[in-house]
Amino acid sequence: MKTTKRYLFRVLPLMMAAALFMVSCSSGSDEGAFIPKNVTGVMHFNVASLCQKADLANADNLQMMKTLHESLQTLSPQGDKMVEAFMKDPASCGIDFRQPVCAFSELAEEDYNTEYSVVSAKMQSIKDFDKFIADLEEVLGEKFKHCDTLGMTALELGESELLAYDSKRLFFIENTPFAVNQILDEPNDKVLSSTQYLAKLLSLKKDESMASDKNFAQYLADRKDISYFLVYGNMLKVSVNPSISLLNKFYSENYIKQFEQAAMGIYGSFENGRIEVVSKSYGLPENLKKICIQKFNEELLAYLPAQTLAAFTLGIDIKATIEFFDNMEDEDLDLDEPLGIKDYTIRDLVNTLGGCLAATFYGMQEGTPYFAAAIDVKDNKVVRDILNEVAVNNGNVYTFEFFPAMQLVLNDKVAVLSTDPAVIANAQAGGKSNGLMTVADKAKKGNYFYMDLNLEDWPEELLALIGLNNNAISGIVSSIFAMFDRIECETIDGQDGICNIYLSNDKINSLAYILQEVDKMI
Repeated sequence: MKTTKRYLFRVLPLMMAAALFMVSCSSGSDEGAFIPKNVTGVMHFNVASLCQKADLANADNLQMMKTLHESLQTLSPQGDKMVEAFMKDPASCGIDFRQPVCAFSELAEEDYNTEYSVVSAKMQSIKDFDKFIADLEEVLGEKFKHCDTLGMTALELGESELLAYDSKRLFFIENTPFAVNQILDEPNDKVLSSTQYLAKLLSLKKDESMASDKNFAQYLADRKDISYFLVYGNMLKVSVNPSISLLNKFYSENYIKQFEQAAMGIYGSFENGRIEVVSKSYGLPENLKKICIQKFNEELLAYLPAQTLAAFTLGIDIKATIEFFDNMEDEDLDLDEPLGIKDYTIRDLVNTLGGCLAATFYGMQEGTPYFAAAIDVKDNKVVRDILNEVAVNNGNVYTFEFFPAMQLVLNDKVAVLSTDPAVIANAQAGGKSNGLMTVADKAKKGNYFYMDLNLEDWPEELLALIGLNNNAISGIVSSIFAMFDRIECETIDGQDGICNIYLSNDKINSLAYILQEVDKMI
């Protein structure tokens, strides 16, 4: 059986990958019915869109497809014929790949050291699938252990792996202990077997499944090429369990309670010249939504140099932030804790801030990275008192023992921090001589991030330091970096976000371009 299992796990991933690139997909009506409501996340693939965007109509020209075929031929002549037939018509195996393929995992309630992992697909023809399994057994020269389980045909693929199917749906279930905890703890005999877990999925009532979750319904409506649904409440409940994590000390009961009904959808799509990733939050606490709805102080940009390789701006509502932490009533996040400087507390320090920050990294000189940051302040007296305790004041320019190259200028409304003497001089002069960053128009909106991904724009000294200078970049590393141009991210309405990864070729779809470039690396 070990030989069978090794062969099976070599063949099936190749066949599934081929199917994902050769078939179409549509939505089903029971997508949430068999998914437990307390899972931490669910993933979906829009295979039809991926297939179209990858331009696989011309896939025969790709070297990777030729290599795939050659690899399959080496397994066995009979097996290669079976796989070739499958690739020509994936539906011939009996699985309806036009329907959504989803994957999810759930930590065992009986023992948080164990995780149940599930992949599910819609069945099109159980007769064809039976034949597919029979042909596979013939290729392997072994018979799987077949049995009837809960009205489904089940194949035991190992001690913890189960493949079960009927005329409607196929399930692959794996019962997996976490390796790190498996060493520390004895196995829990109350953990469900893969067969028992299958019984749980098939017997879920609507209020026990994701079918009753209104956030999940919205997620299904918002899906794109690749989508992931993250359930905050379930994730935090798991994270505070001391048997798997030490994170419990960072979360209070009040903190967790605020996210009981909250979730996030992450949606990726391949567009011409870019990869777009959108995040949407559902059911967030109202006081949290207010934090990132803050008009950005664009005057901060006057203190930063025009050139930039990476930059970000941030604008948060300080009052809403304080209210959020106060409502948590968490002793570990007590804003009234003394700073140890005069009578100031953390609350005093936070209240001195205007809520806006602009920062940029733009080069390196003689071993010193050049960066600059500007923060608006409302009460520079408090900031100055604190700085006088932790830094050396040289005529309104502060220096720090732990990083002598870094200096800070504190004006009436702005604090400027930089390793660049020109930026410090500009700040002392009022921040009017530097002009604006090349990405200033987007940075003015606040809650924005930018990074230049073209290594030709980065300083040789820095690239050499991290081993990516022109002399070191070669082969696959050089080819990977050559595909990308820049990344830009920004928030939408304070709680949602969009991130675009731009590629160096904007004439064709980004997925097709990546496949073509990866193919050249083979």
